[in-house]
Amino acid sequence: MPDKKCKEEYLRRIHKVQDYIEHHVGQSLTITELAGVAGFSKYHFSRIFQGMLHEPLAHYVNRIRMEKAMFLLAHRAGD
Repeated sequence: MPDKKCKEEYLRRIHKVQDYIEHHVGQSLTITELAGVAGFSKYHFSRIFQGMLHEPLAHYVNRIRMEKAMFLLAHRAGD
């Protein structure tokens, strides 16, 4: 089990990836690219991401894309 300082660093890196996903949601995102943003190996990143967010990376990215699409549709309906 990582110590508190290590967990805080992991959380900081995961938040950096979440921000990156938000800003690049319309683009193709690979695990290699996202692991690089976090500074982890692909294997380690996948485990850390799912462990911290309780959601696999692919599900997270798809959910963010769906939420953005629903937001855009809802705001277009009012035009």
